[in-house]
Amino acid sequence: MSMSQEIFALRKAQQLDEAYLLVNELIAQDTNDAWEIKACAWCLIDLIKREAQMPHSALLPTLRQQLVILKIDPKDDILKKQLDSLQSLTSPFGQDVLRAKALAKDKNYPESLAIYRVIFNQHTVDDQQLHMSYGWTLYQYGKALWTANPQQQANTVKYLLNEYFRLNTEKPSILHSCILKLARSLAKEGQLRIAPFFRMWGNQFMDEDYQASEDKNNTTYPPFAETILQMVAKEAIRANDRELLHFILPRLQQGIEKFNDNIWFKYYLAKTFLALGQHQEARVFCINVCKAKQSESWAWGLLAEVYRDHDSNMALACYCKALLCKNEEKLKINLRKQLAQMLMVQGLYPEAKFEILTVLQNSDKIQSDLMSLTQQDWYQHTEVAHDNLEFYRQHADHVDDIVYENLPWLNANMGDKFVIPDTKKTKYKIFIKTEHDTVEASVSEHQIKKLNAIMGQPLQVKGEFDEKNIFRVYLVSQRTTGETWDALSTYLAVVDSVNHEKKVFHFIIDKTRDGVVPFKATNHKVQEGDIIEVATATYTSKSGTRLRVINLQPSIQNPSIDILKIFHKEFVEKNGNVGFTSYDYFIPPYLMEKHQLISGNRISGQAVMNFDSKKKKWGWKVITITEKLAPESYDDEVDFDEQET
Repeated sequence: MSMSQEIFALRKAQQLDEAYLLVNELIAQDTNDAWEIKACAWCLIDLIKREAQMPHSALLPTLRQQLVILKIDPKDDILKKQLDSLQSLTSPFGQDVLRAKALAKDKNYPESLAIYRVIFNQHTVDDQQLHMSYGWTLYQYGKALWTANPQQQANTVKYLLNEYFRLNTEKPSILHSCILKLARSLAKEGQLRIAPFFRMWGNQFMDEDYQASEDKNNTTYPPFAETILQMVAKEAIRANDRELLHFILPRLQQGIEKFNDNIWFKYYLAKTFLALGQHQEARVFCINVCKAKQSESWAWGLLAEVYRDHDSNMALACYCKALLCKNEEKLKINLRKQLAQMLMVQGLYPEAKFEILTVLQNSDKIQSDLMSLTQQDWYQHTEVAHDNLEFYRQHADHVDDIVYENLPWLNANMGDKFVIPDTKKTKYKIFIKTEHDTVEASVSEHQIKKLNAIMGQPLQVKGEFDEKNIFRVYLVSQRTTGETWDALSTYLAVVDSVNHEKKVFHFIIDKTRDGVVPFKATNHKVQEGDIIEVATATYTSKSGTRLRVINLQPSIQNPSIDILKIFHKEFVEKNGNVGFTSYDYFIPPYLMEKHQLISGNRISGQAVMNFDSKKKKWGWKVITITEKLAPESYDDEVDFDEQET
């Protein structure tokens, strides 16, 4: 056994004094061996930890000096971290540090913190690990107080959080993120302003903070960084604090690269730009919000803010679009007030009076600003409009020209209606011809109400795929050219399986497209090997992307040999109740039984491309047998087509 191995063994057996004798020998020899140096260092570290607990240890200075003269590899991060942690133990307050750590371990946090405060007040502490220990005790005490009694202990917890910022802790680190999580808890209860706290905290997220998390019940939570940035932005916008807004803006811009599928991130970024007067920068994000929340009145009100100060006509159009949304009237009060002001300026008094009256009738609060308007001459002498619906419709179309101007009109066909079970809302399927394929989307009743469209009718739409690859329809209108079902994608397919028990059949188009059709969905009786032409659209469900067949009919065309092969006189090898041809085409049990196949037979027929789920690879499956030759005499052919005739 080498000396390094002997030192490690003695150290593991807690025989540090015996190991130290060997360490002294190696130090005297001025060893350069990496493993001997490592063994000496770890033994000295353990001895220093032991001696530091003894008052006035005579050995401690010697141990520290021996550790200094060792030629330790600077790339050994684990050993380096241990050396850093020894700084405090070998200092004049080393025993106080040990007591503070022991008290914190026993959850005597107030006494532990009292010792840390004395150390840091009386000494200059360069050891960052001691700062971390102090910080962890602050966090643990603060969390315990908040958990036990949030309302009564809020001020004490805030004091502890402020105390943390006096320390030189690692950033980013688990501790630093935990401190922000504790602050978030206070902010949610209205006990702390998260925006200024976050500015002090310094945007020092760990990589893990940008990842979603799960609890022990498999409940998924959004990334911590995502929730914090939204909280900070919301508070800064509400306070209209320009200094905070300028601070949070680049953080939001950085965050949107990571959380691009979060529409609320775009909302807060738009609101931040608007609050800073950067309307053109806000415009693109407002449009994103409108696309995602097109049925929400507040989304169009947000876009109105982009134009309110420099394009009153477009702002008016946005408010009209907002008021066409089917939201609660109380949610439209501020929108109506803004529109009323614009209508008054333009001299549209009947329409303005309608907006004012509608607000007064639906508001739970006293609208003193509007009450004063009701005393003005124009209001007293104006006959109120019956409603403003037609006025809204006339102006709202101008917004569509801006929001959807970069999207092309796509050919589409009308589908059937369905009801969402949970909400009982009626929706309509619509089939859209995109660049690559026809996709199925859904639209609300009000989107197609004026079209009076029937099944298969040619339409045109504007829309796009969202971050979940679901096609969102924004605009729908009549299409004057085209034919019934002309937007569907048509493919040549092979029926490769018929299940009479479940009354469905399966078809395959290629390795990426296949589908299942119920018997009741077609008047055609199909059997395996039939060639059919299917008119389809893709749809997305929880189980993935699938093909929906709208129409199908028999075809006399020949499919690609990549899908269907005709083979001649191939040998059969039986394996249990299944078989394989000499080219490894799979023969299913029912064909083996139907044709009484045995090893040595030669057969001709058709094979379809088939995915073997067990082997996870593509192969071929025999679906029809047109000829069989017996093993004994290959001249005695059996032609099943002739027999059937």
